[in-house]
Amino acid sequence: MFRKVRFASRFVALSLALISPHYAHAQGVGLHARPLVTQQIDESKRVSLRGNTRPEANFRHDRGSVADNFPTEHLLLQLKRPPEQEQALQQFVTDLHTPGSPTFHKWITAQQFGERFGVAQSDLDTISSWLISHGFKVNIIYPSGMLIDFSGTAGQVRKAISNRIAQPRRKR
Repeated sequence: MFRKVRFASRFVALSLALISPHYAHAQGVGLHARPLVTQQIDESKRVSLRGNTRPEANFRHDRGSVADNFPTEHLLLQLKRPPEQEQALQQFVTDLHTPGSPTFHKWITAQQFGERFGVAQSDLDTISSWLISHGFKVNIIYPSGMLIDFSGTAGQVRKAISNRIAQPRRKR
């Protein structure tokens, strides 16, 4: 089970690495996100991101590999907005709670949040297409535009992220 979590964590890290270098500068609150994936995905350029594996997913709990046909339901791909867009979001949240601000207590829906602070629809389409091209089923893209729920098998996860990632040796 923890092997599944480790594969999912690496998959999420890979996906974030695919889109993060292409983030453009956000111009501020209220503008729709500009497309950030500006080139075709090059799967030969992969990056491992640190800090994306839950602490419970360690060798002490490792039960070995699961079968390729092992279902991996509802994997979540959490996207990351660029620092400028994150700053605009933090300012918006601050303004929501600041009496006298023009946006004080003017709450927005998840759909509006996605339009203002989420990933561009074309980027979501590109990421979804990439997932589908690897045999995954995209269950839902959340209205916030920052989270994709998808399913597949452990074998699809292994193939999508490539099993060439070096594993630390187990301590005995």
